[in-house]
Amino acid sequence: CELVKTYGRKSLAEVFAPAIALARDGFPIIEFNTDGINQAVDGLKHLSFYGDWLHNYTRGKGKMKMGDILRQPELAATFEAIASEGPGYLYGGKLGRTMVDHLSKIGGSFTMADLEAVQPRWQVGLRYRPIDEFNVDLIYGRNLTGENANWITLATVIRFKVPEGNSSRP
Repeated sequence: CELVKTYGRKSLAEVFAPAIALARDGFPIIEFNTDGINQAVDGLKHLSFYGDWLHNYTRGKGKMKMGDILRQPELAATFEAIASEGPGYLYGGKLGRTMVDHLSKIGGSFTMADLEAVQPRWQVGLRYRPIDEFNVDLIYGRNLTGENANWITLATVIRFKVPEGNSSRP
C-alpha cells in the first residue's frame, strides 16, 4: 500500500485486482505445489491451526493432486477489503483485530499494539553475492515487520549449467 501511495499511478483496487482474481478463481496446482501441500498435511496435524490451514489449502479434502484447483475465496475477500478500505483495515482495523484474536486463540502473543506500531520504512534494496563454488546465487535482504521483529529473508537461486549443444533446460 505504501508503494502505491508513494509511487503508484493506479488505485489499490487496480493493483490488487489480479491477486483478487487469482485467489477467487484459483489456479491448477503443479507437482511442486502438490508435494508441498501433501507433506504439510501430514506434518501439521498436531498443530492448533491445522484445521484452518487444511481449509485454506485443501478446502478440507486433505491430500491434493496435480491439476486440482487451489481457490482461496477468503483471501480474495481480504484483498478486496484492503483495496477498498486501505492499510488501516489491517493496521488497527477489523482485519487486524480478527488476526490478533485468532492468533491469541492458538497461543500467539501478537497484539493490536504491535500492528498499530508498524511504521513502513524504506531500506537499501537487495544485495547480490555469487557463490560460484556451489553454483548457487544468494539474494538477501532485511525485512522489518513490527517493532520487535527483525527477519532476515534469504532466497537461493540455483543456476543450471546447460551442456554445450543442448538447448533443453532442466
